[in-house]
Amino acid sequence: MKCNVNFVNDVEYRSYVNKKLNSYNNVFSAAHIKSRREGFFKYFDIRLEEEKNGGLIGTIYWNIMEIDDFYINEHQRGKGIGQALLLKALDVAHELKLSYILINTIGYSSRDFFHKFGFRVVGEITDYPPGVSCYIMKHVLNYNKQK
Repeated sequence: MKCNVNFVNDVEYRSYVNKKLNSYNNVFSAAHIKSRREGFFKYFDIRLEEEKNGGLIGTIYWNIMEIDDFYINEHQRGKGIGQALLLKALDVAHELKLSYILINTIGYSSRDFFHKFGFRVVGEITDYPPGVSCYIMKHVLNYNKQK
């Protein structure tokens, strides 16, 4: 069987493959069917009053919060800004009674930071990017605990 490799962004072909995969997943997963409805994904951000110091961007779906991007200006790190943003995200997740929060983070120092707030490594991709690891971290929300 001959295969061709094309180094182009063929939007039409990508759409074709995506639609076929969605059709297949719809047969086995009611959750996938629901997720294709307009408005299913809830996008949010948590901003500081001084936006240039940092922020958090995320998505809520399937009763899960995923932190997509989380950044603190290098000159503002160590001043509690990251803690304030993450605690606000945790508050939102608790208010919405979500099951858990996910974040993918690169090795450097952020893994230890998230660990302090109850996040645990559930997966690791080594050499991503080369020379370091990417960690998939999860924080399970427990409503029987006091905040």
